[in-house]
Amino acid sequence: MQAKFEPQYHQVLVAHFFAAGSSRTESETKVEVGGLNAVPTDLLAGFDYVALGHLHNPNALQLPRIKYSGSPLKMSTSEATIEKGVWIVDTKTQQVTWHALQPKHDLRLVIGAFDELVAGNEAGNHDDYVAINLTDEQAIPDVMSRLRVVYPRILSLHRLHGAQIKSLATTKQVNVKQAPLALLADFYQLVTDGQQLNPAQQQWAKTSLEQVLKGDD
Repeated sequence: MQAKFEPQYHQVLVAHFFAAGSSRTESETKVEVGGLNAVPTDLLAGFDYVALGHLHNPNALQLPRIKYSGSPLKMSTSEATIEKGVWIVDTKTQQVTWHALQPKHDLRLVIGAFDELVAGNEAGNHDDYVAINLTDEQAIPDVMSRLRVVYPRILSLHRLHGAQIKSLATTKQVNVKQAPLALLADFYQLVTDGQQLNPAQQQWAKTSLEQVLKGDD
């Protein structure tokens, strides 16, 4: 390609591959992303500017004349903290400037307790796309529906400290012949890693069971 360069023009390469590091010897470890070998950046030195695709982070390369554009929008929650935008390249002056893009609905990570989030105390825009990490440890009934009232664009919900529901095949078995309220109490302890129903939960369960037995709606 360099043999065909015309000196009166600026030489710009637009390509879609993984560029990193410098030329290596056979004894060095190969670097691959997505099954592609890395193209050494020193092989691109003959170009006035190299505009790359393939990686979504515009900061993937910190070189003055070789840059990734990145994706114009955040494509996954792993990109929530990455500023998106475009590089504006002046081929006459070889000046490269960054212009951030602000989407109508950003994608953010939200960390907090359930009560604080449903109260609307979180400072961000509640209409953004959000990946929520709850700090609560106790079970929360209908948690997703209640959060959607405040955050209508929830993408994912994770518990930072909550106990994972265990497989019944590998844990203590529940005696299904127990009375309903006792069965509920044992099952609750099983799925919450030992927590017990509080008095309010016990009363709610008792009232609900009585309504079911009476045939009430």
